[in-house]
Amino acid sequence: MKPVVGQSAKTTVGAKCDGATLMSLLVPQDHADGQGLPAWLRERRAEWRSLAAMVTLPTARDEEWRFTSLTPLLARRFVVARSEERIEHSSLTSLVSGQGDGARLVFVNGVFESRLSTPDLDEPGVEAVVLSRTRGAPPAWVAAHFRREVNRHTDVCAILNNACFRDAVCIRVAPGAVLRRPVHLIFVTHLHSELLAVHPHVFVSLGTSATASICEHHLGVGAGAYLTNPFTRLEIGDGARLEYIRVQNELLDGFHLGSCSLHQMRDSCVTARLLSLGGALVRQELEGSLEGPDAVCTLGGLSIGERHQHLDTHLRIVHRAPRTTSREVFKAVLSGQSRGVFSGRIIVQPAAQKTDAKQSNMNLLLSDDSRSYSRPQLEIYADDVKCTHGATAGRLNEEALFYLRSRGLPLAAARSLLVHAFAADILSEIGCAALRRRLEAALRAKLTSGLGVGELP
Repeated sequence: MKPVVGQSAKTTVGAKCDGATLMSLLVPQDHADGQGLPAWLRERRAEWRSLAAMVTLPTARDEEWRFTSLTPLLARRFVVARSEERIEHSSLTSLVSGQGDGARLVFVNGVFESRLSTPDLDEPGVEAVVLSRTRGAPPAWVAAHFRREVNRHTDVCAILNNACFRDAVCIRVAPGAVLRRPVHLIFVTHLHSELLAVHPHVFVSLGTSATASICEHHLGVGAGAYLTNPFTRLEIGDGARLEYIRVQNELLDGFHLGSCSLHQMRDSCVTARLLSLGGALVRQELEGSLEGPDAVCTLGGLSIGERHQHLDTHLRIVHRAPRTTSREVFKAVLSGQSRGVFSGRIIVQPAAQKTDAKQSNMNLLLSDDSRSYSRPQLEIYADDVKCTHGATAGRLNEEALFYLRSRGLPLAAARSLLVHAFAADILSEIGCAALRRRLEAALRAKLTSGLGVGELP
């Protein structure tokens, strides 16, 4: 989300909130001094904090935020979890171990937890750096990531993340290296008595012709409201292949504001899935830049909303080089009084001749009070392209229901079959079979318990 830099109106609930007030609401100064981080990084964070104090939180008056209000954030005062708080790890062991096969790096309340993580990655050509465990100077590629020029036009969530994170993980896959199993980055918010704010920070770099699968899981444990504000940067080198999955399964009282920045070079291929299952107010943003010829980006997403959930997906894909390809298929299943928002923007720059881009957004409404808002957009500045977009919203097909019931299926079973068929294909192309099965099980559990459509026949 793009911040407004400069003066803001007097801060009231529903009005624009200036950065200084926002910082005090989200992260009190005495909890955000970066304790445990290396000195060179604390100096860099001071620059981000100065920038954060200058931005303005967007409101529904901003075009990109017409259907999503952050007013509920301003009605609460979040704090960063204190490092001295004791956490009962035994209660989390089964939770994190059930997220999938492969290497596992677990962060609880924003800090790395070695007792819940698997041993360090031992794949050849793969390097993982957790900032809280580094001693001395970091590798040059890690330092280069955090020393990027501070950009006033960076999304305000990313600015807040850089100003407030307590720990970070950086993963580099060397040229030609292949990760044989997925890496699971599990971020757990463990609630006590305070309203916690957690800012996970991830950086992934794939060298030329490297291959990897990365899965982010965002979970909540306990009861109450909290804020998760993750930021992920993905740099994909020439000919590299990445499968990236982000699963947001926060508690239904949680807030989730997620940002992902994707940069692809020549002949690279990225397949990404964004799954939004929990949370009271959720905004997932992905900004992709196809910077090299013949780069391919395939995006898929699924939002499952119930009760009063508000689930917002915001995409911006920029084609900067010739013969680049992007595919976007995003779906939402909404019940109760839930709201689904989709904004997809594809920009084709003048140099991106022969671009091939397709975008599709489909929404299934299971109740009279559920709503979907869709804004597919194309901006084309080249004259030799093939670009399409479309959006649909509707109920279950009555003819299909009638057909299934005429074959002996009860109404609940027929509804369940159609809803599962609508949603499950987003997961069907996930490369890791074990991960795909676990995500399909989580989807079935959400559809059955949350939406009440019944078990599959």
